[in-house]
Amino acid sequence: MKRPKLQLLHLLILIAAAATAAPLLGQVARTGVAKPSIVAAVLSSGTRIEPITFIDKGKIVSADDSDVQFPEIDTYFSSKRTFELIFGGKRAGSVEVVKRLTGECAGTSAEVSVKASVPKLNGFVMALATDLPTITIGAGSRRRPTTSERTEIEKLVRTEFSKAGVTKSALQKLRYHNLTAIDLDSDGKAEFVGSYWIAPKTPERTLLFFIAEQRDGAVKLSHSDLNT
Repeated sequence: MKRPKLQLLHLLILIAAAATAAPLLGQVARTGVAKPSIVAAVLSSGTRIEPITFIDKGKIVSADDSDVQFPEIDTYFSSKRTFELIFGGKRAGSVEVVKRLTGECAGTSAEVSVKASVPKLNGFVMALATDLPTITIGAGSRRRPTTSERTEIEKLVRTEFSKAGVTKSALQKLRYHNLTAIDLDSDGKAEFVGSYWIAPKTPERTLLFFIAEQRDGAVKLSHSDLNT
């Protein structure tokens, strides 16, 4: 699947705008290679972060991308590591790693402490943690998708999960963390940023993060990242 233009990188920041539903760029790893920047979801009422995607040389990439050499996740989630908290497309405080979580259910996550100037994060009121530099957001609008847009997007989402081998019975429990329509460049065509997930059985969970655009009269995925 093609990677979005750098402009769509802004959408990653704006995913935190849906309340319903210390910069470290340029740091060099011990290998001497510049580390890709990380974008993580702040979950569990602001007590845990989990990677959504990475940014390498201006491109959105997956952790399993063979062309990118990623440092171990522990280098991102070391104790006392600090990230910017992004909410509503703006700086909203800081996120400090308490410890890297381990165990069968932990996955690639870390326990964190959040200092925020936004309403308390809980339920579907979530934010982002990132070491990306602050990006100037344009004047484009953001809103909830219409019923027809949501229906079209969920068809795409179900197709992506099905391609990954998810069964129809598991898809009956499809849930979403976030779905936002954003017209970042004010061209009258909304882009969509969202994350859906399923939990086929305890402790399994499969998360799909995506960016979709309107092209040729239909909504199509321009980026997707599915993690289990």
